Amino acid sequence: MIEDDKKFLKAGKLFSKLGLARECMRNKNDGVECLLCNSKNFVKIKNDDSSLYEHILSSKHQNFKVSWTLSVKAVLQDIHHHFRSMYNAKKYCCEFCNYESESEICFAKHLRVPYHTSRLIQVPDYAERFKFHYCAACLLLWFGNSGMYDRHCEQVEHQRRILYGSDLDHLSEELIQLLIMPNQNAEALLAQSNNACFDKTIDNILCDLIIDLEKYILNIKAYPFGSRISDLAFPDSDIDIFLDCDNMYEGKNSSHHHCQDLITLILYYLSLNKTMWKVQEMILHSRTPIIKVQHVPSGFICDISATNGLAVENTKIIKCFNHAFPLCRKLILFLKQWLHICGLLGSHHLITSYALTWCVIFYLQILLVFPSISQLIKLKNSSWRISGWEVGISYNFPVRRINYTFEELLLGFFMFYADFTYKSHVICPLLGQPIEKSAFNNLSSLPQDMAPYIDYMHDVYMQEKPQSFFISPLCVQDPFDLSHNLTKAVHNRKLNKFQNNCNYSAKILKKTFPYLKSPLLP
Repeated sequence: MIEDDKKFLKAGKLFSKLGLARECMRNKNDGVECLLCNSKNFVKIKNDDSSLYEHILSSKHQNFKVSWTLSVKAVLQDIHHHFRSMYNAKKYCCEFCNYESESEICFAKHLRVPYHTSRLIQVPDYAERFKFHYCAACLLLWFGNSGMYDRHCEQVEHQRRILYGSDLDHLSEELIQLLIMPNQNAEALLAQSNNACFDKTIDNILCDLIIDLEKYILNIKAYPFGSRISDLAFPDSDIDIFLDCDNMYEGKNSSHHHCQDLITLILYYLSLNKTMWKVQEMILHSRTPIIKVQHVPSGFICDISATNGLAVENTKIIKCFNHAFPLCRKLILFLKQWLHICGLLGSHHLITSYALTWCVIFYLQILLVFPSISQLIKLKNSSWRISGWEVGISYNFPVRRINYTFEELLLGFFMFYADFTYKSHVICPLLGQPIEKSAFNNLSSLPQDMAPYIDYMHDVYMQEKPQSFFISPLCVQDPFDLSHNLTKAVHNRKLNKFQNNCNYSAKILKKTFPYLKSPLLP
């Protein structure tokens, strides 16, 4: 085939059998079939240069080819990984020369270099004293004396490998350290959070903010919200502030364009006092326009918004949940650190702290520790809406007392989200149970508790077109703004990583504490 290809090239032709194969095509009867562009019924092309060129250069073929090439490379890398060594070792050591390598080839070369061989033959009975040893648990192959194996078996790393096996390969060392001592680490995180949340500097910041803005904006009020108010902050957490400018708390005159103009004005007014405020960034095109400013005297970073009071109300109920069931706060703080170490905590295509918080609350709703938001609305029985969204909820509600430890609740969280049916369901704190994604395709199939969302989608008098709930791989519905998917930017790869890390974290916990029983098990 190679010789045939050379003859074609010499004759000025490109499409030999090998040339066609490079484009994932083949001769078939009197034409050519493309194996990429339709997996069920292969695309048939005339066997002439112009037709073949036209098809190969088409965007459809090129896109399929790029995708297929990447998949093939991934498969080949996986095959190479599994066959890289007859021992499938991860590390190779020569005790005699104090040499280590992760490459079998380099290790084999070392065993033949004069430095190794010339010194080795000078040792009496070296053939009996030095042999190859292999530890299947640690995937370690070494050349040394038998005493080295005994010393290796006493090491903490080896004992951990015996206990956890290959599960250690799927999680970072930092994550494993967090998981094998969960309660101690959670207590340390609680202490850090207490120092941050009980810091009264925020009162001075709010005072300085009002003093600098009330001369320009009438009836201005400042409401702090977010992690520093809900007792979920760490020392490096920003301070979130909603500025109510002329009674906008309930959503009056809160169109996106108006809020953008308002934020631009606030930025200008604060920039006039450079000894007090250092403007860092203005983000106008996000769902909620904000400015990031540094309060110079304290050094704290503040995220300032001016849309409506929904976030403030949301913070109130999160804080209420944390106070009603302190293990909720402990779980959230621990899992924030867990998610950070996993590389999944953040705002750009990642899971936000706010979304994680509602995932924890939803898990506790599934355990019937907390009532659903819908039940709290019915318990209050007094409607109050902000920008059309129901926020009239009761803060005086029963909490189911359970006897599970922190470690058991943590295990249950990992098991729950490792097995959750993300493909077909939405995490819905409003209902306190999952709802099918397909329900959002037909408003009439939504439950009555979703009435604010149905009203919102049917409101023809709104200044701006209603935005339907966005269906993404991971869906977490905001409990108040029912059109908001808190994780709409999280794509499949990140979701898979989250799900896998939940799975392996559960395995580490079960092997560390064999007596643990998940609250989800009967």
